Amino acid sequence: GSMDFSHYKTSAAAQRDDARSLQVLQGLGTKEIGSVTVDSRNALVTLLTACRQEGASRIEIVHHTNSGLLMRQPNKPCTSYINLFVKMRSGPHEAEIALRP
Repeated sequence: GSMDFSHYKTSAAAQRDDARSLQVLQGLGTKEIGSVTVDSRNALVTLLTACRQEGASRIEIVHHTNSGLLMRQPNKPCTSYINLFVKMRSGPHEAEIALRP
């Protein structure tokens, strides 16, 4: 699946907003979802709910950036991206599910 996070903000503003989004993702929380800047809040709620129901142990952030940083234009409006793994408990080991844009 794919979701974009902060939109139409400078790189610095996107990074500030994304810090909260990263906390919510890593906590697998849906109650705090209102504080997350994402293009599809319903999809994120569905993802986090399914992860918890299926026994996710944690979310590992692999990479986080935004188009302002990638294009070296930090003062222009940008979109941010978060690549992550959902770590699932499966017996004594964890399985990984990769979510990338």
